Amino acid sequence: VSSIDFKTGRKYDSHIEQGEAYGMLIPSHYPGTDVVEVEFWYVDQPPGENTLTFEFDVARDLRIARQKWEERFKEMAGERAWKPSVNEKCRFCNFHMSKGGPCKEDI
Repeated sequence: VSSIDFKTGRKYDSHIEQGEAYGMLIPSHYPGTDVVEVEFWYVDQPPGENTLTFEFDVARDLRIARQKWEERFKEMAGERAWKPSVNEKCRFCNFHMSKGGPCKEDI
């Protein structure tokens, strides 16, 4: 099974984690899937720099990825305040003050 995610902007390391999530989720919708090919197509990047592709081997990668993600979800499940996580992507958020949103954080 192949998954293509069209992206704008630059490549970020977090896209690999996002692809890993796709690799875990797709087999639940397509039972019997052995390998998920994940592709990110960066539509506004020059040719030769506009794709990121990797394979998620369900038998090899699922157990390790699941353990990693379960740890991350434990942290989130315990969160009660959901404070803003200020970073370089804030300017894209609809809550950003420059877009008339209620967030008072700025970067």
